[in-house]
Amino acid sequence: ACMDAAGCEPPVLLIDDLAAELDQTARRSVLGMLLKMGRQIFLTAIEGSDLPRLEALERASMFHVKQGLLVPV
Repeated sequence: ACMDAAGCEPPVLLIDDLAAELDQTARRSVLGMLLKMGRQIFLTAIEGSDLPRLEALERASMFHVKQGLLVPV
């Protein structure tokens, strides 16, 4: 796979509504694994509270989509 091959660009990961199918413990685990990969990640959530509180997320940029526009949170 290109994700681990030398000379390949690292992928950008897009995760839509992480909380839809996972409980809080599983969300924390999955997000922790994703963050360890060192990739750029875009996450969507219905509510900001759906994302676990992790130190790495404190450095993240967060936006709210309002009437089709991105509004910084």
